Amino acid sequence: MTSANEQRDSNHFIVGALQLDPVTSDPIYPAEGDMWYRSDLNVIKMVRQGIITTFEAIGPSGPSGATGPTGPIGATGATGPAGGPTGPTGPTGATGTTGATGPTGATGAVGTTGATGPTGPQGETGPQGVQGLQGVPGMAGSTGPTGPTGAMGATGATGATGSTGPTGPDVTFVTNEIPGGSIDGSSQDFTLANTPITGSVMLYKNGLLQQITVDYTISGLNIHFATAPLSGSVLLAFYRM
Repeated sequence: MTSANEQRDSNHFIVGALQLDPVTSDPIYPAEGDMWYRSDLNVIKMVRQGIITTFEAIGPSGPSGATGPTGPIGATGATGPAGGPTGPTGPTGATGTTGATGPTGATGAVGTTGATGPTGPQGETGPQGVQGLQGVPGMAGSTGPTGPTGAMGATGATGATGSTGPTGPDVTFVTNEIPGGSIDGSSQDFTLANTPITGSVMLYKNGLLQQITVDYTISGLNIHFATAPLSGSVLLAFYRM
């Protein structure tokens, strides 16, 4: 323990320019350079290089007395023995317990929503979709009622009689005929009920018009498909005869 010179008033210890309030216990977490006066032990403590050092508190010096007369010079005494060994350094005090964590602060207010960004440019137009299958031609509508006969006009002069023209062919239209044959996925040959006029045949498979010489060939009544229609396919023929 070392000593420190200080002055004492009724409630404090004054060390140099410092005034120390008396305490009866050490601080829990003293910092480097902190100093305090333990009035219960009459010592001053200070933190130096992380270690608490204790100083003995010495009271103030009294007034100087009058100088007495110089006495006679005495005989020189024998040299005293060397001082004793330095005592061991005291153990470092235990580290104080960590204080409890303070409460979490309140959550801040949500910021305002930012402005909506500008609309991006329009994307390119996608490719045109595949054309759907052509539908089967509808049935011919019924003949509407005959309109009223108009007023008879004045009889014109009789014209000259023309020459007799040639007799025209007798034409019949056949619609929605199902060709004869087996639709089983392997048969390629089918027949019509009548011999069609050349170039008048329109043949449909599943509603799709077939292309002659590409999808099929025809000879008289006989139809030959390039690829056998699958089982369940619907075949319809339209032609004149």
